[in-house]
Amino acid sequence: MTSIVGDMGPCIDEISSKYIVTRTTAATTFTKGRPDAGTTTTLEIRGVFQPMNGRERLLLPENIRDSEVAKFYVSDSNLLQTVDIVGKVKADRIAINSFNYVVQTELEWRTLGGYRKYVLVKLNE
Repeated sequence: MTSIVGDMGPCIDEISSKYIVTRTTAATTFTKGRPDAGTTTTLEIRGVFQPMNGRERLLLPENIRDSEVAKFYVSDSNLLQTVDIVGKVKADRIAINSFNYVVQTELEWRTLGGYRKYVLVKLNE
């Protein structure tokens, strides 16, 4: 299928801002029944952050519909990590305006040209 719009990745990179991502690089282990988080690294990523409106929230699963959620667009050169249940690796966390968000879902939009949409959920820490 040919894209009508063209590659949107460079456009997203052009209007994006820098954000700090904390990535867990090793599996969570358990010692005496208590979780020990894996090692983490931080990286800088460029993306476009947008709050999600009410109509879009209705399309989300019920367990996150009532949470504070947002959309985050990045070009294909910037990939975020969702939770890996089998590997016991946590999803990426993104610091936005002094709040932390966790990556919930990834949607690949290659037909619209070279970018990805992520659903972020605000953490109540």
